[in-house]
Formats: sequence, C-alpha cells, structure tokens
Amino acid sequence: MTRPTNFDPPVFFVLTELEVGLTFALVAAHADNEEKFQRNQSNARRACDTARRSMRRIELSDDEAAELHELLEELERQVARAC
Repeated sequence: MTRPTNFDPPVFFVLTELEVGLTFALVAAHADNEEKFQRNQSNARRACDTARRSMRRIELSDDEAAELHELLEELERQVARAC
C-alpha cells in the first residue's frame, strides 16, 4: 500500500503495524542465533495480532481493506513459515 497523503489515522496505524511486523519477520528470517530469531518472530506475531484486531474495529474502504488484508496475509505467511 502506498502511503496516502490524506489518510485516516486508524488506517495509517494498521498499515504501519503491518510494515513493522514484516520488518521483524525479515529480521527473524535472517537471524544468526535462536534468541534473536525468537525475539523478532515474537514481535512479528504481536504486530500481526495487533493489526488483525485493529482492522476489525475500524471502518475501511474497499480499496483499503483489500490492500491491508493482502499485507496481513503476507505477514501471516511469514510468521507461519518460521514455525
């Protein structure tokens, strides 16, 4: 999702949470030790859960919903892949 110039703060929050979660998942995937992997994987999972809960509580346009769900599904795949 391209960062909107005129955004609704709750949508921006979810977008940011998903991007942060994907970053943690990427760091976990390239971790060189178990502690770093577990910490970043846990953070990615937490971001995924937060985004999912938040998306249920806010009103989304069809376009916003489609883009955020796509990012959420990607984050869920990344988190599941590491388990």
